[in-house]
Amino acid sequence: MTEEEIPDTETPDGEVPSSEIQVDFDTNLGEIMNLSAYNGSSTTSAIPAVASETWLKQFDTKTTRVWVQLRFVYNNGNINYNYKYSGSNVPVEEALAFYSKTSDSLLVALSGHTSSSSYNMPEGDDYVNLVKETVLHYKRKFPKIKYIQVSNEPDLNKETMVTYYPVYKYYYKGLNSANAILKKEAEDAGKNYSPILISNGAFTSNVPNMLDYAETFLDAYVADSDITKRLDFFSFNNYAEADRPKEVLTAKERIDNLMQSKGLPKIPVFISEFGAVGGSSLPSGLTLAETVTLWPASQLTKAYYFYEGGIDAMFNWVISHSSLVQKSQLLDLENATASPYGNMLVLSKMFADYGTRIKAESDLINDKGLGVHVLAAKKMDKGMTVLVWNYNWRYQKADQDVTVTIKNIPVSQFGENLNAKVYMIDSKNNNYYINKSQTSLETSFELSKKKASFMQIPLKLERSSVALIVINK
Repeated sequence: MTEEEIPDTETPDGEVPSSEIQVDFDTNLGEIMNLSAYNGSSTTSAIPAVASETWLKQFDTKTTRVWVQLRFVYNNGNINYNYKYSGSNVPVEEALAFYSKTSDSLLVALSGHTSSSSYNMPEGDDYVNLVKETVLHYKRKFPKIKYIQVSNEPDLNKETMVTYYPVYKYYYKGLNSANAILKKEAEDAGKNYSPILISNGAFTSNVPNMLDYAETFLDAYVADSDITKRLDFFSFNNYAEADRPKEVLTAKERIDNLMQSKGLPKIPVFISEFGAVGGSSLPSGLTLAETVTLWPASQLTKAYYFYEGGIDAMFNWVISHSSLVQKSQLLDLENATASPYGNMLVLSKMFADYGTRIKAESDLINDKGLGVHVLAAKKMDKGMTVLVWNYNWRYQKADQDVTVTIKNIPVSQFGENLNAKVYMIDSKNNNYYINKSQTSLETSFELSKKKASFMQIPLKLERSSVALIVINK
């Protein structure tokens, strides 16, 4: 960590010098993006230790996505609510109990309805009753369950509405029955009850193609004459558009338009997984270490355009995965050692805690959404912060020297100097995967400038990098 005093660079006529990134302390833009508010768990993960539990609690997570697979609950009719995840040997209820401690609510991907020779599923009313009893069991035991998705990525599994929509009907019928019973139990106990909400099972593929599949689902939903049918929110996963992230800016608008074209109301839209690439793939030409370093900036970029486009909830993927380190926020569950992705979420939470978004603009973004992005925020009793990140997909790009200019700083609210701490995430800083000595998030450097109405901060940004500037009072 280095510290130096930056000379007063204000021009003689009082004008603020130009730079590639401009932040205006005096222009409020409302709420700010909190990327750490929603998270996701994996069936491959062990249960995080106490240190990791503490690490997760710092995010004040609104909702965590968890998994219950119906075909394993229904083992040829032998109900086993506490079966073990096949990817980790962790009992389901142990996982639900843990994530109930680290989150305000749970979204259950109630997945795995596909029949097989080992797990033949029931039909008709028997299936409806299976859903009802499953929901009743888990909701009574884990009251933070708030949402249910009907399976996961049925389009990727090449299901058509011939097989998928009848199952969707079983789900909403079973859920309706469970909600009615749970509501009566709550009222008898003198309590209010909020019904569990239901969604489609997270359609995937890239944004335009996902809508093709969504249309077949909505057509089936519109044709369903059951007056008790429900679709409370819409879900999708996204592992495309990594080379043109700006395209996802239109995702919610496209979904809203499709809903309206079918005579359906707009509903909340959740993205329950997202990333640069799906599965175990690496971006072509990149090593695993380069992909791990790419991931924070990639996730921030997609999240930024999803947020700007109005997506209601963005679930990070994933807290821990047994084999996909590039997607894992924690690389050591025993000691809560974060990956670059995990460290980025910590910076995102630090940023979000300032509460009020202020104007910030970058001249370094191309028409596809690649380049240097910026968000800025302030809190009157705390100070200000600027989040800067450079994302260039897998394209080679030299390190960039960038200047961040913050103007209209209310000098009366700060001390004698403007002191800035800068946190960097790149191949050299806060990257445990590359450097095993970097086990905790550290300040990369500090700057000090005599109090003035503006401040300029130089950054050297690798092609995949994140920086958080913190100027506290």
